[in-house]
Amino acid sequence: MNIKLIDQNRLKICLKTEEVGQMRLDIANLKIDDTATKAAMVRLLGQAKSATGFSSSLEELFIEVYPHPEGCDLYFTSFTPGRPQAPRAQVFEFDTLAHCTQACMQLFCRFSHRIFKSGLYSQEGRYRLCLHPLCGDDPVFSPLLGEYGRWVGTGDISLAMTQEHWRCIEAEDALEKIVYYLG
Repeated sequence: MNIKLIDQNRLKICLKTEEVGQMRLDIANLKIDDTATKAAMVRLLGQAKSATGFSSSLEELFIEVYPHPEGCDLYFTSFTPGRPQAPRAQVFEFDTLAHCTQACMQLFCRFSHRIFKSGLYSQEGRYRLCLHPLCGDDPVFSPLLGEYGRWVGTGDISLAMTQEHWRCIEAEDALEKIVYYLG
């Protein structure tokens, strides 16, 4: 088991297949109202609190589960009801349109459900993809997009600099349009 505190409100736990079996979790049919699932989540959160100090007390908890052949990755996001955290833009740069297109194809297949909107900008043969994730500062895109380009920054300043100094190709639905037209 690997426990990583992403930020004060976000936690990632990686479980191997054996650990999933030991916890008696049926990843394909997880239901939070299931007693075994609840018990496993409480155990995991207890271990995470001991290891990292992550606490979801007095807060709502959003749980995401991503199965893979070696086990599964669980993301826990705590938030205060009535005060949703505004997602911040993440900006990535690619040296060629081919690299940008390949990255978008992979991103669309794996994480399109986690992206609110996306913009594409160009300058001197380079391309910037500005992603607006649905939930907070989620670093899950960085490893994937890092294979094709580089991370520029997160937040309003990186986004504003790109919008001011780069030519806008598509401001809202860049990811979908790249996949549809170039994929």
